[in-house]
Formats: sequence, C-alpha cells, structure tokens
Amino acid sequence: PDTPPKVSEETSFAAPTMAVQGDRACAIFANGDVACVDFNGKLLWGKNLGAPDNHYGHASSLIAFQNLLLVQYDGKTNGRLIALGLADGKEVYTTKRGIISWASPVCVETPAGFQLVLNSSKDVTSYDPLTGAQLWQMKCLSGEVAPSPAWGAGMFFVANDYATATAIKFAEGKTPPEPEKAWEYEDALPDTSSPVGTDTHFYICTARGEIVCLDAATGKQAWLQENEEGFQSSPIVVGDRIYLLDRKGTVTIFKDSATFEKIGSPTLGEECFATPAFLDGRIYARTATKLICIAAG
Repeated sequence: PDTPPKVSEETSFAAPTMAVQGDRACAIFANGDVACVDFNGKLLWGKNLGAPDNHYGHASSLIAFQNLLLVQYDGKTNGRLIALGLADGKEVYTTKRGIISWASPVCVETPAGFQLVLNSSKDVTSYDPLTGAQLWQMKCLSGEVAPSPAWGAGMFFVANDYATATAIKFAEGKTPPEPEKAWEYEDALPDTSSPVGTDTHFYICTARGEIVCLDAATGKQAWLQENEEGFQSSPIVVGDRIYLLDRKGTVTIFKDSATFEKIGSPTLGEECFATPAFLDGRIYARTATKLICIAAG
C-alpha cells in the first residue's frame, strides 16, 4: 500500500517469524507484503495481501505445511486464514475469520489427523490445513490474545492474561473431532509468551516473571517459580529440558519435572524478545542487535 499502516513500537513491521521449507524461505510484514526467497536471497515470488486492519500491527507467524504457506491474517475487519502455494504464491484457499488476534497458528498431527489450530480474542478454532475447512471451535478466550495454542498429553492448551487457561481434550473416535474442556486454570497467565506442553506438563511464562508448571492430567499447579525479569519470548521443549529467555537475555534452563529443577542460567548480554530456534545441535537466538548461534565446543 502507498501509506504504511500504523504499528506499535513493540510489534514493528517484522514481528512474525519466517517459515522455511525445502530451498525457500518466506516472510510476511505488517503492510501485508509476503515474500518468498531462495537461500541466495533471490526473490522467487511476492504479493500483497492488503494492509491489515490491526491496531498493533500484524504479528502472526507463518507455517509451511507440505506445499502450502499458511497465513493467519486476523484483523478487525476482513480477517481470514489464507493458504498460498509455496511454489508460486498463488492462493489455494481462503477461509473467513471474524475475530482479531495476534497469535500464531500451530499445525499438529493428532490421532484425528493434522489440525491447524488458531486462537482469536474469543475462541479457539481448528481447521483442516489442506482445505481450510473448519473442524471445531470452542469459546474459551478473552482480551487481546497474543499467545499461541500448545499441544501436549493429547490435548490442546490455550491461555491469555485477563482470561483463563483451558485444556481441550477430544472424545475418542469422533469425526470430525469433538472438543471438551478437560480443566481450567486462572492464577498466573501469559501476556505475549505462548505456553508449551509435554507428555506430562504444561508450562506458562508471564510478563511478571512467573514460570508455572501445571499437571497435564489434572490442571493442578505443580510449582510456580518467580524470575526477576518478565518473559515475552516463549519456552521451548528440547528433550527433557525447557529453555526460556527473559527480557534481559538470561536463559533459564530447567527440567520437565513436577518440581523445579534448574540446570543453568547463561546470559546473552542484552535484551531479548524473540523465541530462539533449535536445529542440528545448535541454538539460534535473536537479541536486540545480534543474531547469536550457540553450539557445542
């Protein structure tokens, strides 16, 4: 668009995480531009989706699934789920969405098949990632939702500040899946940091610096650990460990356990708001001014 949209300082024009599939990398920006490049930086295709009607700026990250680039393009008006062909950027399908959010989608292989699950400011909705057809929807959120859904212990888990955290289970053998509330939790809730799940626990990290471990079977709080700094990036599960970056760039590493077992707390030396990536024995972290790669010596 000729006139760039207004965005908040925290969101900026490039909040969404890129998606990589095969030999191409895709990015989306707050003005609605989507670009696909090869590993030499050559533009393979690009298009504009129209400037989003979004008062903080577009923040949802991309997902590459099979031959599709999946875009959660929420806004106050004309919100939609868009699938573009990774090969050429042509639209494969568009599914209308009515409620804004700043959360990113998740695509999970469940016993009922792959589900693409999106949060909004009121509900959680599951789609078939290949067709965009809605599979189920549950109203259980409120506020301005930025945290993404999590998957663990055979359930989806969603949480947001000024709302409640909800674990969503499914009746066995139902097609399409029929969601049920397994349990709720409302004591310490996230602002922007997404929760994460394992086979036994769900973890929440708050802007106030709280780390919460919930028992996945019951929803009961196993432990709560207070940190000096708050969290905007999301926790990452690697094996039996959880890695978590606070706003000052300190990494808290702890075990996936019913008691808090801290392994270490190295620091990156400056502010950090982005979630790190883990690949092939390396950690990639983006701080305020640097891209840092950490590997075994």
